[in-house]
Amino acid sequence: SPVFLISVLGTVLEYFEYAIYGFLAPVLALHFFPGGDSTTALLKIFGVFAIGSLSKPLGALIFGYLGDVQGRRISLRYSMIGISFPTFIVGILPGYDTWGWVTTLLLVLCRMSQGIFIAGESDGVHIYVFEHFSSKYPCLMMSLVGCGAYLGITLASLVASQIPLGGEAWRFVFLGCSLFGVIVFFLRRYLIETPPFLAW
Repeated sequence: SPVFLISVLGTVLEYFEYAIYGFLAPVLALHFFPGGDSTTALLKIFGVFAIGSLSKPLGALIFGYLGDVQGRRISLRYSMIGISFPTFIVGILPGYDTWGWVTTLLLVLCRMSQGIFIAGESDGVHIYVFEHFSSKYPCLMMSLVGCGAYLGITLASLVASQIPLGGEAWRFVFLGCSLFGVIVFFLRRYLIETPPFLAW
């Protein structure tokens, strides 16, 4: 159904946006932590990646409350635009050679934001789909949502494998992701609220 497809499309895209950073870590290390030992730069990039994961519990709390108070549909729309905005910022962020520690700080804040919003997407879309389709094939539908996340990660790895180590081609990946995120954000306007929330 369109409801399911729009929901899972957002999951595919959000996990693509979240994972592409990790797959492009060697490229990003050259841009955000230039000079010195390349291994140290790579470890710093993965350290920033870990910060995004550590912020997920906060996102789960925020979006759990938002979904219960304002509805599942609103929660999914906010999570979509929320992860796309920091992806756009990373795509246009100047290198360390230009802004120094300010670049590092902004990169950390962007990854924290992505961790918060992807937590809202991960839990929110499972709840949304379950409440719409729990009367028929609930386990299958939950499994398909999970497949959407893995599909996004797989696509991110395939795209990253085509990006050269040098140059600025990686920026187009981040900017393209953010553009598709805005499109899915508007598509999610057509999601209908779940019956259990309306009955609550």
